Amino acid sequence: SFTAYSVLCAGTTSAGTFQNVVGVGTSGYVLTSNGAAALPTWQAGGGGGGSSLSLAVVQVAHGFSVGNVLLYNGSAYALAQGDSAVDAESVGIVTVVTDANDFTLVSGGYVTGMSGFTAGSAMFLDPATPGGLTAVAPSTPGYVSKPFLIADSTTSGFVVNMRGEVVPAASTVHQT
Repeated sequence: SFTAYSVLCAGTTSAGTFQNVVGVGTSGYVLTSNGAAALPTWQAGGGGGGSSLSLAVVQVAHGFSVGNVLLYNGSAYALAQGDSAVDAESVGIVTVVTDANDFTLVSGGYVTGMSGFTAGSAMFLDPATPGGLTAVAPSTPGYVSKPFLIADSTTSGFVVNMRGEVVPAASTVHQT
């Protein structure tokens, strides 16, 4: 038997029976792939929660985790880091890792399902941890102070991806 108005998917084998997708798709939700070995699920705003700008990415053996902040180097995605102007050119945060070759990148909007945020704080691109965020604004000369997200809890927040600024060297003032 099938649930009225539900989405049906092929079974778990090539000869398997059709199956209902769990949950109900409502306004703002998108049916999102969970890889070849699992049924799709409904995700708010295209994956990762909320209303957001998201992109489904295929990159073989990407190695990313949910919460990683990424840059795009012209040919592939890589972990962003606040240790230099080049490494800090972030484009978004990973909100869903479907499998070893597929992930969802959110470049703006509300994200959920993260960890390690400080509620009520701006989260900056971390100069010490590739792909990481920190609640402490970098102050070491040469590092990049780049607010990326405003946290509303320890697991969610608003991706704002602001312009970064290289922390200048301390200046010496001479009086004459």
